[in-house]
Amino acid sequence: MIDDFLKRKDRIIITAVQLLDEKGIKGLTTKEIARRQNITEPAIYKHFKSKKEIVKVIIESFAAFDEGIRNTIRESDMGARESIRFIVKTYVTNYENYPEIVTPVFSFDVFKYDKDLNDRMISIISSRDSFIKTIVRKGYETGEIIADIESDEYACIISDTIWMSICSWKLGNCSTSLKESVIGKIEFLLDKTKS
Repeated sequence: MIDDFLKRKDRIIITAVQLLDEKGIKGLTTKEIARRQNITEPAIYKHFKSKKEIVKVIIESFAAFDEGIRNTIRESDMGARESIRFIVKTYVTNYENYPEIVTPVFSFDVFKYDKDLNDRMISIISSRDSFIKTIVRKGYETGEIIADIESDEYACIISDTIWMSICSWKLGNCSTSLKESVIGKIEFLLDKTKS
């Protein structure tokens, strides 16, 4: 029974992500989730109090995914370059395998009218950027990365390259290889530094 409960909750979230991708925040309704899951709307409310709570769980999945990446890097003996490559490969593999999950990150209409959700997403994005800055600073300190610009500026270029490439890929209907595009750009940036 508990297993079915958890599976149902996960299925609701997956359906919500698909709806958000297909129809935007206005198309994400508990009625449509219920229809696609072949359940009643009250069955959804056994798991979630509101549509906002569903969106909040989706957003928190990004935070959990990011924490997994950070923990893997912290627990390993990766240098700065290897850490950057690991971050990029992990994100682009996840997004290329599940392109719908990109939509919530760039769904500004989701966050525009809800301060709590907006603040949480800003916090998640800030944590991503801060972690990359920490890695790059470490690379500068150890001499693994030597560039003609300040470490935080270099980290911002890396972050912007990752996220703008993912955004462009999604806007282009995922018609090219995200891995090739982003990994190629990051390798170019890493090659432009001395080690």
